[in-house]
Amino acid sequence: MIYNTSVRLCDRLSQIGIIPECRKKIYIYGFELLLSSTIGILCLMVISAIAGKPLIWVPYLFGFIPLRITGGGYHAKTHFMCILSFSLVYSIFLLYICFFDTLLITYVVLSSITLIVSLAVAPVEAINKHLSIQKRKNNRKRCLTYASINVLITLWIMATGIKRNQYVHMYLLGGFAAGASMIAVRFFPNRSNAC
Repeated sequence: MIYNTSVRLCDRLSQIGIIPECRKKIYIYGFELLLSSTIGILCLMVISAIAGKPLIWVPYLFGFIPLRITGGGYHAKTHFMCILSFSLVYSIFLLYICFFDTLLITYVVLSSITLIVSLAVAPVEAINKHLSIQKRKNNRKRCLTYASINVLITLWIMATGIKRNQYVHMYLLGGFAAGASMIAVRFFPNRSNAC
């Protein structure tokens, strides 16, 4: 559905002269990513609203996106599976924070695991999009910087005795989900670049 919508949109834009025919494949791919990402975020918003926490998705994405972009990770075979797995993981974490009291040490554990995973495997390349040596170095450095900042944030929270906060926890769970995505590639290596 997302691919077909992207093709129809690009065909129309090409017919009216907005995009050149020779670059349609690039635009189709771009629109696929845009539509898939938008639908994924809308799913998180709906799930959050149903749970009575309408803005809890924001810190989750702030934790997830920087590490996922720089560290890479799992790619589902289809956009539907990408959105479904993304929403399912988010729902599990949301249920966790709704029903379980989280200890401050959990913050340190989550951020430390994410840093260790990043040190071990980042960046993980997509099967059809290899990185240059320089891009790998840059992505690794950025990924490790983000993961290290998360560890420092958690240590600062523990040192200052700040009250546990569901927004901070979702931020750290977002980073943890990105780290888990890097590890998932080791178990499911032959996936296409759908999301």
